[in-house]
Amino acid sequence: MNIKASRRSVRSASAIPAALGTRTARSFKLLVAVGLAALLVAVSACSDDIVTSTATTTTQAETTTTASSTTVAPPSDDVSVSIGTTTPPPPPTTSTTASDEEEPPEENGDPATTTTYELAEVAFNSRSRVTTVGIDEVYFGTWFQDAAAAARTEWVGIPEGTIPECLVVTPINGPEGIDVWLWQGYVERIDLTNPDIRTRSGYGVGTTLETLMENLGEQLEVEENEDGSKTATFVPVDASDAVFRIVFELDFNDEVTSYRSGRASLINRTKEAC
Repeated sequence: MNIKASRRSVRSASAIPAALGTRTARSFKLLVAVGLAALLVAVSACSDDIVTSTATTTTQAETTTTASSTTVAPPSDDVSVSIGTTTPPPPPTTSTTASDEEEPPEENGDPATTTTYELAEVAFNSRSRVTTVGIDEVYFGTWFQDAAAAARTEWVGIPEGTIPECLVVTPINGPEGIDVWLWQGYVERIDLTNPDIRTRSGYGVGTTLETLMENLGEQLEVEENEDGSKTATFVPVDASDAVFRIVFELDFNDEVTSYRSGRASLINRTKEAC
């Protein structure tokens, strides 16, 4: 509504009473006053509607802005923040009882553990091979029970109770002609007279001194004994085998009658001194 036009209409109406009579003029003035009052009320109501509408619109805009700002959030720069992250469970813990713990062998050579296994038909055979560090899977420095399990045998000659510092035993399931030396309970030497069990290079009982010398060269040390027999000692050149030896005993015909492999500190000890 145009308020200025309304005011001009009021001024024009106020000039009319001069041309009318007094009573008529009063009536006209009253009518004009009433109309003016109604006009002011209508203008006031219209202004209130405009203000209310504007306020409402402003409130809605603010509400929309607020909702928008809370709904859309900028991505976080912190890479450690994740949604739905589950803390992994702690690793399982296992308790070890005294019976599950492996105890080291006692110094006096008493058995520390018991292993169950099936005996082989024969512990060693023609397929067995002797080296500077043992025979087959039995290596020097192996505890006697572990060595028996590796060969799937039992040692004949193990006494009840404490094991002596030096002890010679044999496999219960053979073959004949093999002695195993234990030092403080550990396998440290093997003596052989069985012609079927040979070294990795094929040397053994019946091999000639000439063959040994041709193939082993300077690593073979030959000594002549008082009775005329000979002893030929193979000395390894590898640092890892430096403490081991293979010794061949030869008869008057320079043929091997027995041989032994083991630790150098025990290799020349007699069985009577064990």
